[in-house]
Amino acid sequence: MARRFAACGVPLDDLVQEGSVGLIHAVDRFDAGRGVPFGYYAALWIRHALRRAVAGPGPAGDAEAEPPDLVPDADLLDSLADPRAHAPEAGALEAAGDSSVRRLLSGLDERESQVLIRRLGLFGEREHTLAEIGAALGLSRQRVQQLEQRALARLRPGARP
Repeated sequence: MARRFAACGVPLDDLVQEGSVGLIHAVDRFDAGRGVPFGYYAALWIRHALRRAVAGPGPAGDAEAEPPDLVPDADLLDSLADPRAHAPEAGALEAAGDSSVRRLLSGLDERESQVLIRRLGLFGEREHTLAEIGAALGLSRQRVQQLEQRALARLRPGARP
């Protein structure tokens, strides 16, 4: 996602870092009860952070002052509809650097880590469905989904180890 903003004069490394900050905000503020998929919600926060970075400093205050609107945006809906498109959260995690992601994943159980790697398509893996992951790990689709949700919850700042 950061590459789309690279032509705006901000170095790509800075954009990647700002996108990562947006992802962290999404993880902190995500509420599954609102009925919005995490990937969509995270992409909104990442794009929000990137737009603020490109706009530069201003009177708007800090980057977390207002959450982005949950109104669908055509570019995002196109990328979500394209099965070959990478999940927004996977792209942001990959952009943050494999070593950082590996360090985060090291705090999870082995199964939780494997579920996230396969589900999000990290480290060169393709994105797998819950059923595919379940078959590979000998688990039900529902159990894989539970592990995915638990792992994401544990990655949120302030979560219990």
